[in-house]
Amino acid sequence: MKPQWMKDLFHGTMGELSLLNKWRLGILGSSRLASSRKDAQLWVHLGCGQHYAEGMVNVDVNPFVRSDVWLDLRKGLPFADGSVDAIYCCHTLEHFHEWDVRGILRECLRILKPGKGIRIVTPDLQKSVEAYLRGDREFFSGFPDKRESMGGKLANHLLCRDQHRLVFDFGFWSEILKSEGFEPVRECSPHRSEIFPAAELPIFEYEKPERHHSVFVEAFRPCA
Repeated sequence: MKPQWMKDLFHGTMGELSLLNKWRLGILGSSRLASSRKDAQLWVHLGCGQHYAEGMVNVDVNPFVRSDVWLDLRKGLPFADGSVDAIYCCHTLEHFHEWDVRGILRECLRILKPGKGIRIVTPDLQKSVEAYLRGDREFFSGFPDKRESMGGKLANHLLCRDQHRLVFDFGFWSEILKSEGFEPVRECSPHRSEIFPAAELPIFEYEKPERHHSVFVEAFRPCA
């Protein structure tokens, strides 16, 4: 795994260059970002990385992964106000500073239709601490570094060496989301959602209900 300083340099450079793509999309018009779904709903996948999701508009800053929109999320989202039906963001926002997370969330609130929502998945501080306290070594993987001590395993899991800038539990997510105008905010579990159909969610959500390590949150743009 590349060190964080190298990623910061790469993403910073690519992020500035991606502004040209945002400008290009603005000139071409929103038809270039139209839904490919049969139901004509517009679903957006933020920070898709290696997990490209069919039926969504996939956004990522890395030009070497498959995406539909090459863009740094911190530069704003090229969707019209109130035009998006659903947003999915998995294991992405923990890599940003809090002020950047808040800016991204404000953009999400802007583009969502009233009553529609965002589903966020990040590592779960509470589950991790509980596993640490009960000595559950099987909870923790050896990624990115193999650690023998429980403290090392916990740090490895939550901080991902130096890759994660924030750690979340549901309470922290609820605090941030509500302060940015989302209401209601609900904790969910893998493959269960009030935003995405139960038949489709398992196709792109890779964590399983029987054993998962993340916090799953859904938050909605108020109807009024």
